[in-house]
Amino acid sequence: MNKVVLVCLVLYGGFLHSQISGSSEIERIDNSTLHNIEILQTGNFARVVNQKKDIKGSIHLFENWNNDVVIRTFNKKSYIIKNFNFNVKDNNFESKVGNDSVFIFDFKNVDFVHINSRKFKKIYQSSIRSERIFEIIYERNSFSLIKEYNSILKINDPDPLMFKKNLNEYRIRGTYYLKEGNNLIKFKLRKKNILEVMKSESSKVEEYAKVKGLSFKKDDDLRKIFDFYDSL
Repeated sequence: MNKVVLVCLVLYGGFLHSQISGSSEIERIDNSTLHNIEILQTGNFARVVNQKKDIKGSIHLFENWNNDVVIRTFNKKSYIIKNFNFNVKDNNFESKVGNDSVFIFDFKNVDFVHINSRKFKKIYQSSIRSERIFEIIYERNSFSLIKEYNSILKINDPDPLMFKKNLNEYRIRGTYYLKEGNNLIKFKLRKKNILEVMKSESSKVEEYAKVKGLSFKKDDDLRKIFDFYDSL
């Protein structure tokens, strides 16, 4: 049994190396020692504030905290961390430490984060004169397609007959942007718009998506479409 676990860990480590291109080293971090990691010392701890029972949904992007996570720093170091999630409401990454606290990451030294093979980066947004975390759907020198998440608290009207209480609900919404240089342009996720940025290769991409049954409105399918675009 121990041999099986060891093999799985070796394969997992190899997979992470392949995902984090050019990584010089990968270090596994025990969450209880996060404050001792030099590159992460700009972060801080906070108490977990339990969500009110009369609110449905969640302010976190992922359903649970058991995610495959690698943090990549600007000096090419990579850290594997557990109990990790993205707090959409506060726009930061958190790692749960015990049952009553989380470690909130400061991105001063962080290049990007991979969560379950999805890439996230901090990008400067001139409209608010501040950096925010975006998911990278596609990244190239000429342009990138990125996604911003926001948490909305939907206030539901009470049931007039009072048979049951309509709970308020957190809903997470995504907004897409086309990034060209330092400019962020809101981007509607439509087939026509996506093909336009592919210019001369658009007909080949359209045919590929049709043959493979890929949707231009689903992030996972878009990644496959852009992978094909890169191969042309």
